[in-house]
Amino acid sequence: MSSSNTQATGIRNDLSDGGNRMANYIRSLPLATRFYFFLCVGVFIFECFNQVTIMGTCFLPSSLFTHYNKLYTLITSAFVHTDAFHLLFNMLSFLSLATALESKRFGSLLFFYLILLFSLLVSIMLYAVTFLISYPPLNNPSSMNSCVVGLSGVIFALLQILCFGNAHSTSLFGFLKMPLKLYPWFSLLLTSFVLQNVSFSGHLSGIFVGTLYEYGILDVLIPSHAFLVKVELSPSFGSILSTVGYITNPQYGTTSSFHNTTTTNVSVSTITSWYQRARDRVFGSGGNVGGSADNSSRFTGLGQGRVLGSTSPGVITPNMSSEPTPPIVSPMVGQLSNHSPHSPQTL
Repeated sequence: MSSSNTQATGIRNDLSDGGNRMANYIRSLPLATRFYFFLCVGVFIFECFNQVTIMGTCFLPSSLFTHYNKLYTLITSAFVHTDAFHLLFNMLSFLSLATALESKRFGSLLFFYLILLFSLLVSIMLYAVTFLISYPPLNNPSSMNSCVVGLSGVIFALLQILCFGNAHSTSLFGFLKMPLKLYPWFSLLLTSFVLQNVSFSGHLSGIFVGTLYEYGILDVLIPSHAFLVKVELSPSFGSILSTVGYITNPQYGTTSSFHNTTTTNVSVSTITSWYQRARDRVFGSGGNVGGSADNSSRFTGLGQGRVLGSTSPGVITPNMSSEPTPPIVSPMVGQLSNHSPHSPQTL
């Protein structure tokens, strides 16, 4: 009896220790990354209880201009997953990439916006890709009738942003060296050949969106430095600014201390000091948040790795010594046949 009790106690202690480690890991995640992680998990839980249906939230390219009441699927499809394996696979990839990009390049506010923007743009790009391949010479009209779900289109966009133009190499399977700039394309081919029922077009669309961002073509859709500063310093934003895991723009240097996993208290003097540094960085010494029309324009681009808070654009090369190498396990977009809505294909 005592041996049985000792074993049960050991199991409980192991479970408690594992739970504490998981809780600490989740608390250590940047705020926007954590939010989208819980969003995907929460939506999947609702799916399990039939409160959210895949066919009601997936994106069907052929219905884009015929069912306007389904336009919401342009975004919702990114946060829905077909099963636990699909969710797990995508979250493993997302957490690694999102943590690196949010904490070292974008900050929480811009990253939160970019995930929503990329969700929309990947769906639009997917429509364009499937439309093109449905006509000669490819003649694949069935691609327009495949209902697509999953976050991996966005994940491929993030992967492309992290690896774009990077001269570093990464190790594949411990023995094969590959330039990081080619890694998204390797992942695209790997998932298409190794895994079944993944959306090649959805993954390709994500790479295209990431490339457009890096070339600055999406600049018109990206909030300006001045606008982001004004939002973060607004009184109504104060409670979010002090939330555990919130990261102000990393390019402001000492404001990375706002990524805090031990306390949620940020003093008024700290925020005032940060405001002065941010204002000087964006508008110059003695600058004004309500400055010139050029500086306060809401949508002036950040584009090709332009540094938020910098007075002149510059290309950021990710510091691969401190950022995690892109995960070898590649993300997936689930693809369902529109002709059999009640029996989705297995990922």
